[in-house]
Amino acid sequence: MSDTKPHGLSVEDRDDRGPHRRLDAPLSKFLDDKAKTIDVDDEGNHSRSGSYVRDLERVIPGWIEWMTGHGYETFADLDGQAIGEWARSELAARAKSGEISARTAWKYYRYVSAYLSYCSGWEYMAGNPAETKIAQSTMPSRESGDSSDQQFWSPEQRATLMQHVEQRAYEAIDEYGDGRAAYEAARDRALCALLGYSGVRGAELLNSPHDDREGRSGATWAAS
Repeated sequence: MSDTKPHGLSVEDRDDRGPHRRLDAPLSKFLDDKAKTIDVDDEGNHSRSGSYVRDLERVIPGWIEWMTGHGYETFADLDGQAIGEWARSELAARAKSGEISARTAWKYYRYVSAYLSYCSGWEYMAGNPAETKIAQSTMPSRESGDSSDQQFWSPEQRATLMQHVEQRAYEAIDEYGDGRAAYEAARDRALCALLGYSGVRGAELLNSPHDDREGRSGATWAAS
């Protein structure tokens, strides 16, 4: 059988959410929500489609295993320092050794942050500790270098925006393939990355057909 979205929470689930729950409690529902389609075999095993959810299936369980192995078993145990310890050990250290790139380290970090945002939204915890300065301070410098500081977005604002547009692009590509909606989502992601990390001004990148002022020589845009 196939499904696209899970059904609502049971009464038991609604009554048993909160910081006391283990870190993997909402994982299955989170992955189901991010899947393009869900196939369930006769034994009840789920098979989810979509490249984004497959990455999540690989990264999030590994994060949970590390956290529980270091004494962080429930959502009540999590704070910015706890996430920072994981990020330093599992992401920053691997980036310094050359095992993964800084870009890959940040991609994995955003996957975990997406899960924690979901958990916060479903009231397993208050807020997302991965969005705190102390947690992100342990991560490697972004490969774009100091140029990322040449515009007015704070690091937290930039990370939140990029997490949103990246997830939107992944999901659009999974759902629409090479259709217009996927193209637009991928375009928006590229534009946000260029604006966020290059320091270029918006007027240098985009040009309104109704604005011919000097220096505004970017690509002309028009309403869809």
